This record gives sequence, C-alpha cells and structure tokens, in this order.
Amino acid sequence: MIEHFNGYKKREEGFTLVEVLSVLVIIAILSAVAIPTMSGFINDSKKKAFTVQARTVYVAAQAAATEMLDNGGADVLADGQYSRDENDNTYIMQVEAYLSNDIDERSTYVITIEDSTVEKVLFTSSNGDTVTIERGDGVTYGDK
Repeated sequence: MIEHFNGYKKREEGFTLVEVLSVLVIIAILSAVAIPTMSGFINDSKKKAFTVQARTVYVAAQAAATEMLDNGGADVLADGQYSRDENDNTYIMQVEAYLSNDIDERSTYVITIEDSTVEKVLFTSSNGDTVTIERGDGVTYGDK
C-alpha cells in the first residue's frame, strides 16, 4: 500500500498541457498589445526623420540664398520656385553643395523664394511622403 502511495507522489518531469497553453495565451495577449504600439513608434520615427531632412533642405536653401545675396545683390536671386531637378541653376547647385550627402538622392524638393528669402520648402521623401516647411507657419505633413 505504501508503494502505491509513492507512485502517486512521484511526479513526472515536464509541464502539463494547461501550463503550456496558459503561457501561450499570455504571450499572444502581450503580442496583440505590443505589435501595434511598436508600429506606431516606427511611423513616428520615420516622420521625424523626414522632418529633419526637410529642415536640412530649408537651412541649406536659406544659407545659399544669403550667400548669393551677399555676393551679387537682389538681382541674382529672383522670386519663384526652384526644384532639385534644375541641375543647371546656380542657386540649386549652391543648395546641393550645402546639402552634400545629407539627404537621399531619390528625394525631391521645391523651394519657394519671395523677397529674397526662403518662404517654403516642399520636401518629398523617396517613398512619397511629403513635408512642407513654411516660414512662420511651421511644419505640415502629407502622406503619399
């Protein structure tokens, strides 16, 4: 009879099915909460990275405009829009010199000049997201 009791006391090594299932349920619940939160953080960081690149273009554009005005006066820099596609434009060449390799080559930008100052920069990232920086109005975002 004692031998019969010792057989019940002796426990096999390992986990029961209920223990394994409860751990899997807990992991599933944590994943369901964590994955959407992480994707939100990733999207926010991408938006901030695009904003940094747009601000870099804005600062380079303003520096190039200031340098051109100092060197040649107000006649050198006419009001209007200047695009990264204009490779033969002296102003865009100066902006690109300030940017060097700070932004992706596939990204585009359009700079609006009014009264010899940078009024607006429309920056389009390589994946199609847009960031607009306007003097006095701040930053606005547009998705693809």
